[in-house]
Amino acid sequence: MLSKRTITTAIAAGVGVIALVAGSAAPAHAGPNTPNRDRYAALGDSIPAGVGSSVKGAYPALLAGKVNKVTIAASSGATTSSALAQVARIAPKAQQVTITVGANDVGWTGVAVACATGGQAACATALGAAAQAVNGVPMGVATLVGAVRAQAPGATVYVTGYPALFQPSRDPDTLSLTCAGLPGFDATQLAAFDQAIGGLNQAIAGGAAATGATYVDVTDEFAGHGLCSGPGSYINPPMPTATGYAEASLHPNAAGQAAYAEALAEAGVRTHQD
Repeated sequence: MLSKRTITTAIAAGVGVIALVAGSAAPAHAGPNTPNRDRYAALGDSIPAGVGSSVKGAYPALLAGKVNKVTIAASSGATTSSALAQVARIAPKAQQVTITVGANDVGWTGVAVACATGGQAACATALGAAAQAVNGVPMGVATLVGAVRAQAPGATVYVTGYPALFQPSRDPDTLSLTCAGLPGFDATQLAAFDQAIGGLNQAIAGGAAATGATYVDVTDEFAGHGLCSGPGSYINPPMPTATGYAEASLHPNAAGQAAYAEALAEAGVRTHQD
């Protein structure tokens, strides 16, 4: 299993791609690892695709050991519906499939920007629209998992949730919400967005449970590492550009991808060190 200590040590050492150190030595007769694309595939949106970090640093590559040892079919902007096109890339003999999807079904990037940079009315409107759209997520997840099972009947399927991006804290004196990492932002609106993420995760978990897939909650791994924590954040901050915001904004950074890998390993995903 991956450990926080292993991940933290790798980051502190300045490793470009976080190394997952094996817990025990390989047998003396073992040769070089062979690509295991056919055994592990990763589907979904920009998070497993490595946006915000790199494809080499994305959690599927961390779990597999190297990017060429996993079929990363995930793509930026994918929804539960569009991710169905990714299923064909899974080898029928695949043993495990990980999925991170659902946020784009409800336009969470736009909602996050509205709550982080817009006024109360903009945030409320965006959250209201997302609350309606989230009703379709359980069926979308269940349909996707069903397609995966048809393509690779022997695979164990793991479906992840999403972290709370901001995590404001409450001032002990005034009891008001604050966000030290994003000064000038409305911490109450940021908290409302995080609460809505919890609702999205419940919908994803419901879709996974309906098909017997394993739901993997990443909340604990990201606790205390939201954008409001500043330098300790596992999430990239909003990065304005001339036309809007950089795609890497509000996506897990290298430490965040490692947190995803840790949660999946603890949930039972076999890693390159198993």
